[in-house]
Amino acid sequence: MENPGYVAASTLTTSDGAFRFADVKTGKYYIIVTFPATINGCKVAWQVPAAVHTGETTYIELNNNNLALPTYSRNN
Repeated sequence: MENPGYVAASTLTTSDGAFRFADVKTGKYYIIVTFPATINGCKVAWQVPAAVHTGETTYIELNNNNLALPTYSRNN
């Protein structure tokens, strides 16, 4: 992580729960959502590959199928 360019962009979710990255160079990346992310009281994390192409918008849906870590509730 100390290497220059290791992190291409960092952001927080918008009010509608989306992550938006602008001006990311063409290439292959990973979208990484790390702890302490929670949804409905359950901790969640993702690591999903993303290909970025010039002049295009890339849409990635984070869901149970691409979840990196199993969810668990803070209450359990």
